[in-house]
Amino acid sequence: AIENGAPRWRVRRVAMRVATLGPCVSLFSLALLNKLGFLGGSGSATALAVALVACTLATQAVAIAGFHAYLQDVAPARAG
Repeated sequence: AIENGAPRWRVRRVAMRVATLGPCVSLFSLALLNKLGFLGGSGSATALAVALVACTLATQAVAIAGFHAYLQDVAPARAG
């Protein structure tokens, strides 16, 4: 995104929003499905729970991109 001309601060903010809201939505969905009784003992329910936890971890990993964009904002001459 930076190569396409987007400002660094915007890329950092988008990455941090995804890293914050992604796990929130995934874990909330997991808790809601559990409370409603959709996560019983069947194989498909287990697969859904694993997929939601994997989504949580994947979106949290976006925080690394936001962190590295932050370094370019703070010290562009020394970020490498």
